[in-house]
Amino acid sequence: MRARNVRLAGLLVFLSIAMMLGTPAAHAAVNITVTDVTAPGTIGVEARKAVFGINMTGSGTLQGLQVQFADQDGDGDFDLAGLSDLETSPVGVAVYRDTGTDEDALDDGDTLVSSSFENTGGTVDIVVSSGIPASAEGSYTYFLAVQTSDSIGDGDDFTVTIPEPILGCAFEYQPSNLLDSCDGGTSGAITANIAPTAELISAPMSPDGNIVWKFSENVVGVDAQNVVVREGLLGGTNLPATVEYDSEERTATINPTDPLEAGQTYRTIVNPGNVPTEDRVKDAQGNEVGSIEETFTLPQFGFTPGVVRGSAWYLSNDFDGDHDVTAFAYGGSGDVRLAGDWDGDGVTTVGVRRSNRWYLSDDLTGSQTIPAFAYGNSTDVPVVGDWDGDGTWTPGVIRGNTWYLSNDFDGDHDIAPFRYGNSTDRFVVGDWDDDDNGSRGRMTPGVVRGNRWYLSDGFTGAQTVPAFTYGASSDRKLVGDWDGDGKSTPAVIRGNVWYLNNDFDGTHNIAPFALGASSDFAVAGDWDKSIQP
Repeated sequence: MRARNVRLAGLLVFLSIAMMLGTPAAHAAVNITVTDVTAPGTIGVEARKAVFGINMTGSGTLQGLQVQFADQDGDGDFDLAGLSDLETSPVGVAVYRDTGTDEDALDDGDTLVSSSFENTGGTVDIVVSSGIPASAEGSYTYFLAVQTSDSIGDGDDFTVTIPEPILGCAFEYQPSNLLDSCDGGTSGAITANIAPTAELISAPMSPDGNIVWKFSENVVGVDAQNVVVREGLLGGTNLPATVEYDSEERTATINPTDPLEAGQTYRTIVNPGNVPTEDRVKDAQGNEVGSIEETFTLPQFGFTPGVVRGSAWYLSNDFDGDHDVTAFAYGGSGDVRLAGDWDGDGVTTVGVRRSNRWYLSDDLTGSQTIPAFAYGNSTDVPVVGDWDGDGTWTPGVIRGNTWYLSNDFDGDHDIAPFRYGNSTDRFVVGDWDDDDNGSRGRMTPGVVRGNRWYLSDGFTGAQTVPAFTYGASSDRKLVGDWDGDGKSTPAVIRGNVWYLNNDFDGTHNIAPFALGASSDFAVAGDWDKSIQP
């Protein structure tokens, strides 16, 4: 702590006190013996490090403090000087709140909170104008800084009497010979008797997510009528939900009974205006949480990522790097993995191709539900997509650079073969334009050559989307409708980090995230039907 000017001082003692009610009637005494006075009116600089901590309990606001002094002669009048800011001119009596960098010790960062004092025969009444911050439950340390006249000498004793209740000494610094009494040894909780507040700390990121509120202090009466979620920005009724209160974390968690809707805006409210006073969330003293509401919009996820490791599938419904669908096994480690909506219900499911046999499932349980069929040759590159825009994904194969596409599972190709790209390209499929001219939802071909993407809106073999650069040539390439707008856009996976783009501008505008391992096979789909029709 920085040295302070003590040439006017006979004694400078810092006492740390905690928050209390006004000026309680009960008092407790701490006896202090003055020693090592080198000359009348001075004490060695080490005395300025003496801090005596006392924890006190109560509620309300610290409005004042009463301290009583008695010297060896018993007259009790140390001729205290006028109040001044002890940061620059340490004279008189002042109270500071411990807000500085040197915890539990008075320093330049502490806040002066007293405005005046009155000394009558050694009884000092101190006015504290801003003692307690505008916050709820907490412990606050205060320093009582006292400077007497130069009449103090070696051997003069005095007693500082501080209002009850005292819970014990919180800390004591050297030189200990300034403080010869410290009863107790425990500290206690301090509660400010002000209304608690609530803060929304978590909004859901997926349709089955929860809403979490955190309170500034422990509250009572939390239930599904006073901590609610409603659809839309105005009006509406409470959505069915369970609400759980955690007293240790001081949180209320809303778990909606039915999944929320992707892209929809919701309001969550603590103590809605229509809740009767007796049923509102409040603290133990009866102070109500003020009615507060926050809005959130459930992200409009479209396709989300997944990985396949051997025969195990790990699928995620968002971009947080966790798999949300229970892992299941489908196919063998040597199969080509496929993902598509085989029955047009809006949910992407899984499939594999083994040699030229296709095994598809229309659920995520690991069971084959669609009869196996043969299509193409074992050396062909398999692709899947909704070639006619009817909502159902069907197979296709690429032989060299010639595309053969089928609109069903009968083993025939229904679209005239066409050439697109080179045999060494990485082949991709998507709905690049999401147009409304009769081909909405229809998927068409694309290729990636190095890190250049060449996309087509038709089956003629002509490139119709301007080429663009995205990712590095060594990245794994993937496409998906990442924001649910109906348009397929690119993604690259580098190691196990995914970079997604909602456009064709060559930048990633979704925060990168890690999922799986670099050796996993990457897939993408709408596993939970978050894209609404």
